[in-house]
Amino acid sequence: MSQIRLPNTTMTNVMSAMTMMVVLILMLQLHEAKAATYIVGDQRGWTIPPYDNYYKTWASKHRVKVNDILVFKFEYGKQNWAWVERHDYNVCNTTAVPVVASKYTIVLRVLTPTTFHFMCSFPGHCSRGQKMSLTVVCA
Repeated sequence: MSQIRLPNTTMTNVMSAMTMMVVLILMLQLHEAKAATYIVGDQRGWTIPPYDNYYKTWASKHRVKVNDILVFKFEYGKQNWAWVERHDYNVCNTTAVPVVASKYTIVLRVLTPTTFHFMCSFPGHCSRGQKMSLTVVCA
C-alpha cells in the first residue's frame, strides 16, 4: 500500500489553513442566510389585482437580489403563472407563452441579475393588471 506524503508544514500552517476554511464556510452560510423570501403581492398573493399598477407598485417596493426567492401563491384553476418575454408582457400576448405553471404555488430562486416578466395567461387577467415586471439586482 502506498503512502501519501504531505509536504513539510508546521502545525501553525495547518491551523491557519483550517481557520481560513472555517471562515470561508461561515461567510458562505452568512451569504446564504441573507437571501430573502418574497411573497409576490404580499397577503393578496398572485391574483387579479384591485387596480392596474398593483404589481408594479409591489415590485417597486422590494429590492430583489440574486439568490432571493419569489413565491407566487394563487388559486388552482382560477390563476396561473407565466414567465414571458418583454414584448408579450407589454401587449399581454398569451398565445406564445414559453413557461406556464398552474399549480397552487410557484417558488422561484432568482439566479441572474436581469429583468423578469410574469403574467397570468388566463383570458383577460393580464389586461386587468395580473402581470409584473421585476428587475433583480446583484447581491
